[in-house]
Amino acid sequence: MTTSQQSIEQRKDQLRNYFAGVGFARWHAIYGQGKLTGVRRSIREGHTMVLNQVQTWIQHHDLPPDAHILDAGCGTGLLSVALARQGFRVTAVDIAFPMVREATYQLNKPALLTAFIGSLAISRRLAVAMMQ
Repeated sequence: MTTSQQSIEQRKDQLRNYFAGVGFARWHAIYGQGKLTGVRRSIREGHTMVLNQVQTWIQHHDLPPDAHILDAGCGTGLLSVALARQGFRVTAVDIAFPMVREATYQLNKPALLTAFIGSLAISRRLAVAMMQ
């Protein structure tokens, strides 16, 4: 393994560890049911605006109702779940298992396939591929 490959693998490990611990706890603090601080409320509102904008973009492209959408870096699946509920076939992938597990928990529906980002092979044609 080259030094560059080692560096990439180290960065992936850092991301996995962050989102398996502190990052996931922060997500719960922002999107859970607890009281929000001003900063966390601002983050939630900003993220909601981004999600709404992505959904508006998808609607403007007049995709067929069963279009296949890849959400790479899906996090806990907020966007993936919303799109699956609209009838799209969504493949949601993320590098961190706790995030993927939460996405799966949020919507147990065949239209939503969750996987680790490093273990996914796409064999279908995608209508949209996005990364938040």
